[in-house]
Amino acid sequence: MQAELRETLLVCPSCRADLEWRGLSTVCEGCAAEYGVSSEVPVLFPVSTDGAPEEVFDDAPPSALDRLPQSLRGPAQAVRHRLQPTLVHQSGHGRRRIGEFVAGLGPDASIVNIGAGRTDYGPNVLNLDVFPAPSVHALATSELLPLRSGSFDGVILEAVLEHVRDADATLEEIRRVLVPGGVALIDVPFLQPYHPSPGDYRRYTEQGLRTRLEQLGFSVVESGVSVGPASAFAWIGSHFLAMLVSGRSNRIYRAARIITDLLFVPFKFADEWLDRHPDATLIASGVWATARAPED
Repeated sequence: MQAELRETLLVCPSCRADLEWRGLSTVCEGCAAEYGVSSEVPVLFPVSTDGAPEEVFDDAPPSALDRLPQSLRGPAQAVRHRLQPTLVHQSGHGRRRIGEFVAGLGPDASIVNIGAGRTDYGPNVLNLDVFPAPSVHALATSELLPLRSGSFDGVILEAVLEHVRDADATLEEIRRVLVPGGVALIDVPFLQPYHPSPGDYRRYTEQGLRTRLEQLGFSVVESGVSVGPASAFAWIGSHFLAMLVSGRSNRIYRAARIITDLLFVPFKFADEWLDRHPDATLIASGVWATARAPED
């Protein structure tokens, strides 16, 4: 997304007034709050009355990597990813869902991807996250989006709602920034182990997701399984087996996970067909819904 267009869509998260862009800083034209820049990306977290950034998320629980010197954490993380492959598998049609959602809105649509991480779905998509990444255009919290009201045709919220402190505030913000009749694609976990990034607060059934969206004023267009039962079995099964053989030792449990992850990886590929089973929602790893904002 071009910088000029980004700057017309971004506003002060505290008072929603326009921003004055000054290169290495950004100042609100309404409340005079000043926002900094990290790796050439504006940091638009809300600020308190004394000008200090507000705490917008909880710190992640300490991990084994945190005990290592800072210089060793990067290499150790890379080794861990090789030794512990992901236990989640999206089928081909599941992986295409977001791309089809973006294409269906048209090339001129304005779309925001909240919690984008390293994903990038095209030049008309504004990418927000709480952590820097190569494709992220601004750092922001979903509960107070630094976005102009009624300015987006579509919103992507993929595997984010479990990580925010206030899910309802996030959904209400999505409704605010959508144009009347705009559509959001929301993907959430159902049966998944705890995975803080940086926190992890909740799970949803398909019915629960649909109901909450309707209670907040959305009209649910469609819903289904985003990640199937095989991934749920592989992920939870690996944790369970490692815990079973660990003898209540955290150190043995973490070491055993390297082996149990490898044992359970093959099961996840059954989601190539199981995610379309008529009863897959009963034990799915994740579910999704598209929801339309009110027309008025």
